[in-house]
Amino acid sequence: TLEMLARATTHYRLRDFLIGMRRQLSNGEPPFSAAVNASPSLGNDGHTFVSLVQLAQETGDFHKIVTSLSVAYEKESDDAIDNIRTVI
Repeated sequence: TLEMLARATTHYRLRDFLIGMRRQLSNGEPPFSAAVNASPSLGNDGHTFVSLVQLAQETGDFHKIVTSLSVAYEKESDDAIDNIRTVI
Protein backbone atom coordinates (compact mmCIF):
# COMPACT_ATOMS: atom_id res chain seq x y z
CA THR A 1 0.00 0.00 0.00
CA LEU A 2 1.00 3.64 -0.30
CA GLU A 3 1.32 3.92 3.47
CA MET A 4 3.76 1.01 3.60
CA LEU A 5 5.82 2.48 0.74
CA ALA A 6 5.87 5.88 2.47
CA ARG A 7 7.12 4.29 5.70
CA ALA A 8 9.77 2.28 3.87
CA THR A 9 11.33 5.03 1.77
CA THR A 10 14.06 7.36 2.97
CA HIS A 11 13.53 9.74 0.04
CA TYR A 12 11.70 12.66 1.68
CA ARG A 13 10.05 13.95 -1.50
CA LEU A 14 8.74 10.53 -2.43
CA ARG A 15 7.49 10.00 1.14
CA ASP A 16 5.63 13.33 1.07
CA PHE A 17 4.16 12.49 -2.33
CA LEU A 18 2.95 9.06 -1.22
CA ILE A 19 1.40 10.44 1.96
CA GLY A 20 -0.33 13.20 0.00
CA MET A 21 -1.53 10.76 -2.60
CA ARG A 22 -2.89 8.41 0.06
CA ARG A 23 -4.77 11.32 1.62
CA GLN A 24 -6.27 12.24 -1.75
CA LEU A 25 -7.30 8.63 -2.45
CA SER A 26 -8.90 8.41 1.00
CA ASN A 27 -10.98 11.44 0.06
CA GLY A 28 -12.30 9.58 -2.98
CA GLU A 29 -10.05 11.02 -5.69
CA PRO A 30 -9.13 8.68 -8.57
CA PRO A 31 -5.42 7.75 -8.72
CA PHE A 32 -4.49 10.20 -11.48
CA SER A 33 -6.18 13.16 -9.77
CA ALA A 34 -4.61 12.18 -6.47
CA ALA A 35 -1.18 12.05 -8.13
CA VAL A 36 -1.65 15.45 -9.79
CA ASN A 37 -2.67 17.01 -6.47
CA ALA A 38 0.29 15.47 -4.63
CA SER A 39 2.87 16.03 -7.39
CA PRO A 40 4.29 19.40 -6.23
CA SER A 41 6.08 17.57 -3.41
CA LEU A 42 8.23 15.83 -6.06
CA GLY A 43 9.65 19.05 -7.45
CA ASN A 44 10.85 18.84 -11.06
CA ASP A 45 10.13 15.09 -11.24
CA GLY A 46 6.45 15.59 -10.49
CA HIS A 47 5.26 15.75 -14.10
CA THR A 48 7.08 12.56 -15.14
CA PHE A 49 5.93 10.72 -12.05
CA VAL A 50 2.30 11.76 -12.59
CA SER A 51 2.45 10.62 -16.21
CA LEU A 52 3.60 7.20 -15.04
CA VAL A 53 0.79 7.07 -12.47
CA GLN A 54 -1.67 7.85 -15.27
CA LEU A 55 -0.22 4.97 -17.30
CA ALA A 56 -0.55 2.71 -14.26
CA GLN A 57 -4.20 3.68 -13.86
CA GLU A 58 -4.94 3.05 -17.55
CA THR A 59 -3.20 -0.34 -17.63
CA GLY A 60 -4.40 -1.56 -14.24
CA ASP A 61 -0.81 -2.04 -12.98
CA PHE A 62 -1.01 0.77 -10.43
CA HIS A 63 0.63 -1.07 -7.51
CA LYS A 64 3.36 -2.54 -9.70
CA ILE A 65 4.32 0.78 -11.30
CA VAL A 66 4.22 2.80 -8.07
CA THR A 67 6.37 0.15 -6.37
CA SER A 68 8.89 0.28 -9.26
CA LEU A 69 9.05 4.07 -9.01
CA SER A 70 9.59 3.84 -5.28
CA VAL A 71 12.52 1.46 -5.81
CA ALA A 72 14.01 3.84 -8.42
CA TYR A 73 13.79 6.83 -6.07
CA GLU A 74 15.30 4.77 -3.25
CA LYS A 75 18.23 3.79 -5.50
CA GLU A 76 18.75 7.43 -6.47
CA SER A 77 18.83 8.38 -2.81
CA ASP A 78 21.27 5.57 -1.97
CA ASP A 79 23.53 6.56 -4.89
CA ALA A 80 23.60 10.18 -3.71
CA ILE A 81 24.56 9.08 -0.21
CA ASP A 82 27.32 6.84 -1.60
CA ASN A 83 28.67 9.77 -3.66
CA ILE A 84 28.78 11.97 -0.58
CA ARG A 85 30.59 9.27 1.36
CA THR A 86 33.16 8.98 -1.44
CA VAL A 87 33.87 12.70 -1.30
CA ILE A 88 34.23 12.64 2.48
